Amino acid sequence: MRNINNNKSVIIFFVAAIAVITLVMIASRRNSLLAYELRFPFNNGVAELSSNNDSIAAACQDGKFYVWEWSKPAQKPQILTLDSDQAFVTNSGLVISLKRSQPKAIVITDMHNQQQLRDISLKPDINRALMGASRDKNYVVASLSRLVGNNGSMENYQLVTVDPNLGRVETVAEITPSSATQLFKVAVSDDDSLALMTGEQDKKGWIVLVDVKNRKVVWEKQVTDVERFHSGAFSPDGNLIYARGSDGDIWKIETLSGKITGRLKPLIENQKSTVGQHSTQDMVISSDGRVVASIVFKTLYMWDTQTGKIIFNLAPGHIIESGLIFSPDGRFAATSAMRQGGTIKIWRVPEH
Repeated sequence: MRNINNNKSVIIFFVAAIAVITLVMIASRRNSLLAYELRFPFNNGVAELSSNNDSIAAACQDGKFYVWEWSKPAQKPQILTLDSDQAFVTNSGLVISLKRSQPKAIVITDMHNQQQLRDISLKPDINRALMGASRDKNYVVASLSRLVGNNGSMENYQLVTVDPNLGRVETVAEITPSSATQLFKVAVSDDDSLALMTGEQDKKGWIVLVDVKNRKVVWEKQVTDVERFHSGAFSPDGNLIYARGSDGDIWKIETLSGKITGRLKPLIENQKSTVGQHSTQDMVISSDGRVVASIVFKTLYMWDTQTGKIIFNLAPGHIIESGLIFSPDGRFAATSAMRQGGTIKIWRVPEH
């Protein structure tokens, strides 16, 4: 009997030792990849994270807009007060934000002197608006939706370009789906010529490609193997579209043809993420096109686009993730927390 108890003690000791070693290894790996943490002056939570030139910009839950420099993250951020949880800062220092209270409007603010320059009012029948921008944030589009159909059960989408200097919007295309849809994200190609709309139609992935320059819809398609596409991005050369599916996979699609050419998969498959999860469903691609990143089931993944191999997988440790961006040089990625008391964490992208 004593031998049995001794054996059990030995087993418990070894299991505990392995668990401790595993935790130490995870902590060590996390510390080696974590480059910096940005803390908010008022323990705020981030609604949207964006990057441009040397800036890290966070639109926060209370309407504050914080801007740090990638090269000097330890310095205090510039702070604007905006009635918005969607905002970008351009190379020229203009902040383009979408007013969240009624009446809805796109607001242009000078970041340097913190002065509101102009207000582009949107029509009162606009139900919802989403903004998207090119990598340099100097070309901005917005999707404006109106409720149509019986009992307002469907949405009609108007894609517009936003001119911050002239203070106006111009219609590029109108999309009237044949059945009920939900739009989640709008993206713009690096050369400003194409816009991508990703969402859900009849519990199927829904994507619309728009030629912005020629003002026409190139193609619209449903993908039956996935319930929705939460977000999408263009490769830097514009030849490929990467779309983040509700299955956690990153779908690769030829831009001009709309043909699906492959999928980048996380380690955990066949789990469905939902909108009700209240966690970011974004995916981003580095400026050189070599790395795609996404947060899947609370784990930050990075894939090498040339080989399809996972080069990074680690839980950022936020209670609820709200944003994901790459630095302009692709050496770092940043994640943010939605809840108050969280931080923005800056991660080193591994050599690959």
